[in-house]
Parts: sequence; C-alpha cells; structure tokens
Amino acid sequence: MGRRVLRDVSLSILLIVLLLLSGTQIIPMFIQAQEYPRQETLILYMHARNPSPKQMNMYLPGNAYAWHSNLGDNNQLWFFNADNGTIDMWLATGYEYSATYKNLTIHLRKGVKWSDGKPFDADDVIFTFNMLMSHPTLFYATSLIEWVSNIEKIDNYTVRLDLKKPNPRFHLVLSTVWGISIVPKHIWEGKDPLNFTNWPPVHTGPYQIVKADVEEEVFERIEDWWGNDVFGKPAPKYVIWRYLSPEDRIIEMTKHELDACYLGDPTDYLAIKKNNPYVMAWYKDPPYAWIDPCPRYLGVNMRIYPLNIKEVRRAISLAINRTKCVEVAYGGYGFVNPLAVPLYAYHKPYFDAVKDIVDEIGPTKYDPKAAIALLESLNFTRGPDGIFVTPNGTRLSVTIISGSWVPELLKLGEVYKESLLAIGIDAVNKPLEGAAFSDPWSSNSFELQTQWMCQSWTDPYFLFEKYHSKFYAPRGNNTFGGLNEAGYINPKFDAIVDQLAVLPYDMTNATIRELYRNATRYLLEDVVYIPTTQAMFTVVQDTYYWEGWANSEHPYQATAEWWPSFFWNILRLRSTGRMPPGYVAPWVYSTIAIVVIVVVIAVGVVVVYRRYRKMLPHA
Repeated sequence: MGRRVLRDVSLSILLIVLLLLSGTQIIPMFIQAQEYPRQETLILYMHARNPSPKQMNMYLPGNAYAWHSNLGDNNQLWFFNADNGTIDMWLATGYEYSATYKNLTIHLRKGVKWSDGKPFDADDVIFTFNMLMSHPTLFYATSLIEWVSNIEKIDNYTVRLDLKKPNPRFHLVLSTVWGISIVPKHIWEGKDPLNFTNWPPVHTGPYQIVKADVEEEVFERIEDWWGNDVFGKPAPKYVIWRYLSPEDRIIEMTKHELDACYLGDPTDYLAIKKNNPYVMAWYKDPPYAWIDPCPRYLGVNMRIYPLNIKEVRRAISLAINRTKCVEVAYGGYGFVNPLAVPLYAYHKPYFDAVKDIVDEIGPTKYDPKAAIALLESLNFTRGPDGIFVTPNGTRLSVTIISGSWVPELLKLGEVYKESLLAIGIDAVNKPLEGAAFSDPWSSNSFELQTQWMCQSWTDPYFLFEKYHSKFYAPRGNNTFGGLNEAGYINPKFDAIVDQLAVLPYDMTNATIRELYRNATRYLLEDVVYIPTTQAMFTVVQDTYYWEGWANSEHPYQATAEWWPSFFWNILRLRSTGRMPPGYVAPWVYSTIAIVVIVVVIAVGVVVVYRRYRKMLPHA
C-alpha cells in the first residue's frame, strides 16, 4: 500500500515538473507571431521561376535580380512614367543638355547610401558606364559605346557625358521604366562582370533580400534606409515574391493571400470580385485592364528558310485573326494594334502621320485566302496531309515559342498556331518560361515567338533603332539582348534611322515627320515583325491589407509589378490596420495556455496532497 502511494505521488510530482517544463515551450509557441506577419507583409506574384536564384548580376541573361529591381533596388537614375509621359527622378535629381545636344550633364542625389552603408556618388556612375563600355556583350553596353565619347566627373554629384553626335533622347537610352543599373564601385571593382554573380547584392533600395529560392524571394525593410527622409518610409516590413500558377493566383487573391498580381483577363478579375470586394483594377469600369506600353507581336527569324522570304512572312500575317486574338487573350477587352507602338494619347500625332501607310499596307489584315495564294505563288505545293511543301522538298513547319507564365502570351501562341494550321503551315506552340523562353530569343535560335515590343513607348524611334543592322548577329550569336531579333538588314532603312537619331520626336516638323513615315513604311512593307494586339494587362490589387495603389484616377505610376517603376506604388502604400480573417491575438492563446497549465498544476497539487495525507498516520 505504501509503495503504491509513493509511486502515485512520484508520478504526480513528475507530471507537475513536466507541465512546468512544457509550459516554457507551449507559452512561447502561442505567443510567437508568424515569421512574416501577414498584416506587415506585401505578397506579390513572381512571373517566372528563378532557375539560378542567387545569380544577381543584372547585366547577364537569366539573372534573378528582377525582383530586386521592382522594389526600388535597380539603382536607376530616373524613371519614365508610361502613363503620362513624365520623368520621375530617383538617384539623380535632374539633367540638362547643351544647346547642341552633344553633352548631357547629370545631377546626382546627395545623401544616397548603398545598402552596406557606403555613400553613392559620381564615382559609382562613372565606374558603371566604363565597365559597360569595356564589355560590349553586357546589356546597354552597345548604346554607350555608340554614343559616348567621354565621361567627366565635375564633382562628387555631377557627371557630364560628351556624345559623339547630337542625341536629344539620350536620357531615355540611359533609363526609362528599365534602365542602366548603377553598381557600387567598391563591390564590383576588380570583378569580372561576365562571371560575377553579385551575391549578396548591394543596392540603394529600401529592402534587403533574406531568402532566395526558385519559386520565392523574401525581402525585409532596411529600417535606416537613406530614402526615409526623402520619399518616406515604406509601410510593408516584408515583401514576398511568390511564383503561382494562373489558377493559384485567383485562389490566393480571393483569400487575401496575394496583394497584387497579373491575371489572364478581366473575367478572372470579375470572378475574384464576387468573393473579395476589396480587389481593384486599373479602371473601375470596362475595360478594367491597364493599357500596357508593350504591344504584342509575333517575332519572326528572317535568318531561317523560308521565313527569310517576305511573302511567307506576309502570308503568316494574313493568316492571323487579330479579332480572335483579342477575344481569346483578353476576353474581348482589348484592341488590335497595327504598329507595335502603344495606344497612348501622346503618340496620336505619330498615328495620324502614318495612318495612310497603315491603311495601304494593312499590317493586321485578316485574309486566309490571300495567304494561301501567296504561298502558292512561291511554288509551294500541298502535301497529302494538306501541309505545304517548299520548293526544296521540306514541309512548311514552324515552332512558335510562347510564354507559359503569361496567360495572354500562351493564348496568343495557340491562336497563332491554329491560324497557321488553317492555311497549311504545320505549326507547334511550345510554351516555355524563364531562361528557356528568353535564351532562344537572345541567341536568335527561335523561329517564331510571341513577344512584346517595349522599345516604342517613349518614342517610335526606338522601335526603328531596334531593327538597325548595327544590332544584327548571326543565328546563335546574338549579344544584344533581343535587339534586331528578326535579322533585318536594309541600308536605306539604316540611313533613315541614323538621321532620326539626332532629331527630336516632333511630328509638327515636316522633315522629321517624313522620316518617321518612311521608317514605318520599310518595317511594314518588309514584314520585319508581325503586329497583333495592344496588350491590356489585368493587373489587380487587394486593398484588404494595403491601400494607396495607383489607378486610372491617380496614375502616379503603373501598377505593373514586373516593372522596376512598380516600387513607386510600394512607397505610397498605407496599412489598413486590418488583421487576417479569423485572426486571434497571440495574448489570447497565451492566456488560455497559462490558464490550462495553472488548472492542471492545481489539480496535480491536490492529487499529490491527498496521496501524501494517506501516507500519514491517522490522527
């Protein structure tokens, strides 16, 4: 009897000890907040997986630095606002040209610091430009080499670029929405920029990366960021970029687990809005979607037979039903664009100037019968399966590379494929993402590819320059980041582009106007690219946790989260103060845990006490 009582007492005491010990673990477990508290975290959609998540050299293909760039870490001098045509200053405070447009003086912002605390100044700018000019294969190097004759440091915050010839738009060469990312001299000096991974990255933005993964990157706010006193302290403490499928984007946005993303078309947005009244788009009413400055087109590689034949390219263009493209890719909320210049108001003088040329050539005309007739005029003959055979005996077959991570590109690829099959071209749509998508483009190894024309939004001149033969490279050897992917060589066209290079974008000037017209005619007549649609991006935001997003009524910057200029949105976001749905404060859990532990201990004490009394002699 005594042994049994002693055993029970011992077990009761052991239970109390274990409860006390476990309490030290249980209470912190309840009290501990999420690793990234939802109400402090901005969650964004990562458009493609990062095959090399720690490759942060922004000047090399396949790098993972894009998500840094979109948080203000791209170290650009300024940004072009595609919605209103203005310039927003960043690391610079201004610039001015000389009267001859042969000198550009840049004034840098004082007080800027790199994320490691070192000061940013003119030495970093000069080092970056010289690094690019001494490595011609790096992004942006070609333009600097072509135009810059000398770089001079006036003082620690002033740099002057001497140009080889007048260029009234050179500031747009340096930076638009994307642009030259200034690198810290004290980090990059002595490194080979062709191999340097830039990990961990040092930058001038307000966030520091804390996690780099193939499908997720996590950033934490730098509390003493230099820009707090200039632009204001960003409200989100954490920013998470997360790769999600199109279906998961809809689900996560509905549950308030995604704050901003790009959707397939407005029908997806309307479906989300039924269950999440906090979601918003660029326009409150149709078309809802935002006009993207990069019109869509079908890229053609003219280095490959028979795509090197103009009539074959024209036949492909005639086969494509652009109205169907708009219906399939944008749910009917979109426009056909014949020029690959965005349909913005500030380009209207250009559209008016070339309207007769567009009407004459019909670059977006849909006429399958005419397409078939063109192929037959080239002595292409139908095989037993209905597919054309070229005069050299090969089947007329093409592979269309489309972007699998961008729903509209994938849908456009399907429309292109079906259109070509309908006229007797054996077409395959090959969805790819990341480097698998961009590498064939950069190396000129593609045949046809769904693409966006991002050169033209500030000035059609940059569209013309894109196809200058100075950017030509043989198949498999393109070192110019997709410039002149078509492989176009036309000395007469080059001469016009060279003339325009030193002239402003001014459609009121008869001479300039005629040059723009002639350049446009060459591109359309030679079918250098195949224009299709004006991209309408259904970019949506959830205002449950964060408000202050740009929209059509307040277009301070685009809400395209894949752009470096997106960070202007982050700077203006304000917390709504809302907690996650079903949220219970940690103190409630900890109080419950403490009460449960106290009750259990009290019960244990009573049990021990009673057992102990049984062991005592009866009074």
